[in-house]
Amino acid sequence: MKQNFNYLVADFGLDSFEKESEEGLRFIRDLGFSGVYPQDLFCVMDPKSGGKAVYSSPEETIYARGEAGVREFRDAVRKEGLTMESAHFNQMLPPPGEPVDWIFESHDILVQLAALAGLKRFTTHMGWMHGLTSLRYLGSSATDFSKGKISLRQLHAEGRKRYGGLEAMVDDSVLVYRNLCDLAKAHDITVTIETACIEALEVNADAQAFLSFIERVDRENLKVCLDPGHCQWNNVDPVELSRALGDRIVEVHFHDNFGDEDSHLPVGQGSIPWEELIRALESVDYAGNITFEQRDHAANQQFWKQLQNGLQ
Repeated sequence: MKQNFNYLVADFGLDSFEKESEEGLRFIRDLGFSGVYPQDLFCVMDPKSGGKAVYSSPEETIYARGEAGVREFRDAVRKEGLTMESAHFNQMLPPPGEPVDWIFESHDILVQLAALAGLKRFTTHMGWMHGLTSLRYLGSSATDFSKGKISLRQLHAEGRKRYGGLEAMVDDSVLVYRNLCDLAKAHDITVTIETACIEALEVNADAQAFLSFIERVDRENLKVCLDPGHCQWNNVDPVELSRALGDRIVEVHFHDNFGDEDSHLPVGQGSIPWEELIRALESVDYAGNITFEQRDHAANQQFWKQLQNGLQ
């Protein structure tokens, strides 16, 4: 197995840091992980966070995390000898009915936080929009979702319908990613789009459509994050997709499932063909690290060690 596959990153958010202080960081370091990947670096629901509101409705207000909190976590990660190269950056579109540039100011704020954290990349879900849980934007579907009557997949489908359909969402996404990539480029940050996310499967689960979208955006710092768990959940072969996307892949999210739901099991506890997948990534000269988007760190480390030994 190539040397770059020895660089392991653990999913570890600021919520864990707040509960466990530095002990959790030391635990993953001592297991052999080299870095952390926070899911919750950018946005919070707490008005006391010190950050500016980036979305507000009668149901909820989302705030950018305050700079002090980002700085504290960044420094704690570095103190323990770990790195933080990437993080999750979700909402990519304005609420249905709002102009596309509605989202630009919030993206500017969040990219500044990415730079403060020292990120090299951040991961996006193409098509994820603000306002999905708001009566103002989604009507009764928002209520149905809150009551468990419809799934998140159905909620996104309704959001896309109200947005104007797939074509409108894709057209606006081109403008959004151009703006976001330009903001990120000023800080030498790469923007990645995660594979097989339910918001825009027609694009991010089909290699040719995916590559065509990236070409249409036309920004050198727009790349791909391969998520084989999402692929399997949405009936997409992650091995085939990784070969087709090739050197566009600059990061991966590893977790497992049996194809029936996005269960985010530890690797090796589902049915993803990990050995075949690693061989495919090696065949396209993947040169990134391995990010486990799952928090059973000991189980992931143990399986990875076994897999690594078997592939040597």
